[in-house]
Amino acid sequence: MTEADEATVRAIMAARSPVLVEVSDPAWMTVFRISERQVPRYRHDRIFLAGDAAHIHSPAGGQGMNTGMQDAYNLGWKLELALKQNAGDGLLESYHDERHPVGAMVLATTGRMLRMIDLKSMVGRFTRDTLIGLLGPRETVQSRMRQQLSQHNIAYHDSAITLNDWHHGRQAIKAGDRAPDGPLIDPDGHPTTLFEVMRGPGHLVLGFADGADAGADAVRHVVEAAEYKHPDMVKTMIVSRDRPGWRDPEGELHKRYGASGPCHFVIRPDGYIGLASNSPDLVPMGRYLGGILQHA
Repeated sequence: MTEADEATVRAIMAARSPVLVEVSDPAWMTVFRISERQVPRYRHDRIFLAGDAAHIHSPAGGQGMNTGMQDAYNLGWKLELALKQNAGDGLLESYHDERHPVGAMVLATTGRMLRMIDLKSMVGRFTRDTLIGLLGPRETVQSRMRQQLSQHNIAYHDSAITLNDWHHGRQAIKAGDRAPDGPLIDPDGHPTTLFEVMRGPGHLVLGFADGADAGADAVRHVVEAAEYKHPDMVKTMIVSRDRPGWRDPEGELHKRYGASGPCHFVIRPDGYIGLASNSPDLVPMGRYLGGILQHA
């Protein structure tokens, strides 16, 4: 259909609607066309593009709003630091480096979904419907679809502003992953969650330190040093299973972060892990925050 007119809409409704639908007196009519485009750069000097200004694609899967809001959040905390003159070199450039690949992925995914929906071949439609019927109910397929449509599977592992410094033991999450939530008991004994504590601006420096051995003491020292050097830019918390303060008595948050021993993380304002480290010294934390924040 190249033009929208009332007669064409009436004919379509009569052919496809199982009930009688009357179309009359439209205030405005247009033909909906799907475009798939993305700008080559999300940043040009002092100009930044986000959301529909940076990428446009099929609405299949409902990905547009999620993608645009994530663009804005990714850019927003970086702009705030830059405007306060607390941004390290390259922080603003990381916006394009992190979000442009995500936009390209969304264009590819929604394009494939649209082509699957709009198959013209009878054989193609039969194959599609058969595979959906056979594979769709499987939990592995359902889980993958949930992760993709919710965009919880997006990660920034190769970003220049992430630092992975894990030397021993199993690593459950890496720098660049989305930070997991988990239950906590606050210092006053009230149940809460990590995401509740994270609300608001600023980075969160999160340490896991059980007991009173040298490793636990080192983590506390690293976290306290980060708070001392950047008091207006970071929030800090040290979580243990049984010591006073922030507690994780069931060990669920420890499990989700792979904290089988002393370790520490920096969670960015957009909810992604910037630093993951089980190093006992200050070097990784200083290196990471030094690249993001400038001490004012």
